[in-house]
Amino acid sequence: MRRTSITPVLLAAVTPALLLLLLAGAPQPPTFADLTREARAAYDKGDYAAFLEKTSRAAALAPGDVWVLYNLACGQALTGRRAEALRSLDALARRRVRFDLDAEKNFASIRESAGFRKAAERMAKLTAMRFSESSVAFRVPEKGFVPEGIAFDSKTGSFFVGSIRKRKIVRVPADGGASEFVASGQDGLRGALGMRVDAARRRLWVCTRAMPHMEGYAKEHAPDSSLFAFDADSGKLVREYPLPPNPEAYQEPSACDDLTLGPDGSVFVNDTDHTRVYVLPPDATNLEVLVDTPELGRTQGLAVSDDGRTLYVSNYRRVMAVNLASRRVRAVPAPADFPLNGIDGLAYYRGSLLAVQNGIEPHRVVRLTLSRDESRITAGRILEMNNPLFDEPTLGIVANGAFHYVADSQGGRFLKNPNSVPESEQREVVVLKIPLRPRQ
Repeated sequence: MRRTSITPVLLAAVTPALLLLLLAGAPQPPTFADLTREARAAYDKGDYAAFLEKTSRAAALAPGDVWVLYNLACGQALTGRRAEALRSLDALARRRVRFDLDAEKNFASIRESAGFRKAAERMAKLTAMRFSESSVAFRVPEKGFVPEGIAFDSKTGSFFVGSIRKRKIVRVPADGGASEFVASGQDGLRGALGMRVDAARRRLWVCTRAMPHMEGYAKEHAPDSSLFAFDADSGKLVREYPLPPNPEAYQEPSACDDLTLGPDGSVFVNDTDHTRVYVLPPDATNLEVLVDTPELGRTQGLAVSDDGRTLYVSNYRRVMAVNLASRRVRAVPAPADFPLNGIDGLAYYRGSLLAVQNGIEPHRVVRLTLSRDESRITAGRILEMNNPLFDEPTLGIVANGAFHYVADSQGGRFLKNPNSVPESEQREVVVLKIPLRPRQ
């Protein structure tokens, strides 16, 4: 908060209540979201000096954000700060993220330099850099499935995989062999996204949403999203829970695409189009808003700590933490040299977070080690990258001492034009697993 102009002499005579009112009226410094929005507006107007100034301030607030660092390099190149632009590109390359630098017109002033070519070549080599700790857990022999979510039933040892395109859920028992568990479109099921099993209460929880790449999609009904509870043994619908109504300020309908469970059976559900998270307490009849604040960003993956005190939330730029007792939201600091951009799936495991990053290139699975008090990320490690079975990995869960995740959703292919993906390019569902140790 920016300091007020009240002098120490006057401040001594101000009551605590009046001081709070004075501080509440003080001008607030721009947020990260404000700065990135203002930077974009400046760029669109061709005011590259303002674009660089706003982006530099955003980079100071989020030094690990590789998208901001890329924009910073653009701004530096556009304003003649060529040496600085080259240093920014080198920093991007060292963080093992790839951008198509040759296609970027903003780098015209540095394109012929040795530093630019070095950064571009280093990024190009990332496509062949392999990190490999995964093996195949199981397959679902059906093409055009477009899987997204996966769940595990610790009581029966069965896995569940949901299909966006086919609008159904299959069960894979411990001895293998997938079978239909929830039929296509059953009980009004739209695309099946994030899922979890409450083994004690025998519930399979599913986020569902109408999406362009699902069969029977009608644009006028999108996103038509809600939370479903199925009986985990029979597949019968127990109840559908609509998402809470939107405040008037929200311009877009709400939609969920991921969820997780607390130790007490609470269901936490994201709102991927807004800055909020919902909760369904045990035995409640309606979802309620847990938190709604711009700090969260547009929510993606969710994971609850084993002690049930903290909900971790990814927002495609960083990881946030929600104290479930106070509902206070804070950012989880992380090393600036390990990017958190593009996290979709998120899971908690013994003092660490497992994340699927499909929003940066190359796609990867990483483990983020938390500090002893779990207030910050102390280190990041790539567990899998450039696996030949990858075709947009999505969500994952911890089961049987391993991280199981969907390796080849093909969601991007089908989203562009769902009826034009040749069968020869369609894949069967592959779920990979990575063995886990308590701390790595």
